[in-house]
Amino acid sequence: MLPNETNERKEEIWKAVTDQAKLLYSDRESGRVKLVNEAICIVGLKQ
Repeated sequence: MLPNETNERKEEIWKAVTDQAKLLYSDRESGRVKLVNEAICIVGLKQ
């Protein structure tokens, strides 16, 4: 990910993502980050 960024910039970006995930999605008691996922899969057959 982020192939055009320097290693230093990648670290800054991932730290920002991590900080926001902790702020918005962490369980205050356990410290775990929980994200709700939804996946939609569509399959088509050519007839």
